[in-house]
Amino acid sequence: MADVASHSPQASTGNLLLGGVLPLAAGGVYLVIVASVLGWWKPALREEERSHHKWPIIAPLFMALAVVLAASSTYWPGLQLNFLLAALTLRDLAGFSDTPCSLLALIFVAFAIKGILSAHKKRAAHAH
Repeated sequence: MADVASHSPQASTGNLLLGGVLPLAAGGVYLVIVASVLGWWKPALREEERSHHKWPIIAPLFMALAVVLAASSTYWPGLQLNFLLAALTLRDLAGFSDTPCSLLALIFVAFAIKGILSAHKKRAAHAH
């Protein structure tokens, strides 16, 4: 049983690297340079006044649950190591360039897409 990444042009390692990792890496370098030149590191990493509300923790909990559910439906043996490493690199760069909540959303979407592709692949294999 061949893996999805080798048959789908939308899910190739090269597309992840050229379409996602390379632009985000370039943007990350630019972000580091601008934040350093303008002295934005301290304000970006530390809040002067923290919120005392506890309810916003609900959204990340739902996202974590969605990640666990999507990961449990992923067909892991069909995933090539180089594709997984490219996807994890893309995830990390997106997380560096954006907020942690967006990082969780990216992970959820990546696992959901992988789960959908795996389910489609399994159905196609059973149909033949």
